[in-house]
Amino acid sequence: MIITIFEDNYTDDLFPFSLTHATFELRCGAFSNLKRIKNLITKNDQIHLIVRKEIVDLIKERYPNYIVNPDFIHPGILINGSTIWDSKKLNKIRNEKIYSKNKKLVGIHLNKKISIKEFEALLTLKYANHHQINIPHFDFIWDGLFYQKNVIKNDKLNFDGMHEGDYHSSVIFKNKNEIIICKNSKILAGCVLDATEGPIIIGKN
Repeated sequence: MIITIFEDNYTDDLFPFSLTHATFELRCGAFSNLKRIKNLITKNDQIHLIVRKEIVDLIKERYPNYIVNPDFIHPGILINGSTIWDSKKLNKIRNEKIYSKNKKLVGIHLNKKISIKEFEALLTLKYANHHQINIPHFDFIWDGLFYQKNVIKNDKLNFDGMHEGDYHSSVIFKNKNEIIICKNSKILAGCVLDATEGPIIIGKN
């Protein structure tokens, strides 16, 4: 299946991040929106990216393995890059339906090829009467702060090893099973890692 991740017409609301980044590069929890989507799909799926003309060259250079701004939108799933997807919500995008949140387009299931102009026309519509979906979505760059706690709980499931990094014997852990220390990470003496309020993920360094 082809998963097309698109930017909508509200990228200015994500200023200044959107000056040099696509919306799917927004980060909440352990991953960017793009990386999280990549974690959800299979090896047989393909990712296509639809971005503003002014950042096309930048995104092509940054993601050389993805198709950026193809001439046509291919059959498959189209999802908003500002949205924080999980497997359950992604699986809801089906049966040629249009899904929205707060009148913004977040997902479409297509069974036929459409032109970029046809797709751009879809972005200009207000989606008040379509299928509403309750899903975390970046309307503004600070919105991730409010989603962080729940998102990071889901992200924790993507990590296999618990404590693969190096940590000093004096490090104090609270709720140790909720703490991920990835390879090549180093925790120095005297640190306290308290996961009583939710998981802690220390990524690869």
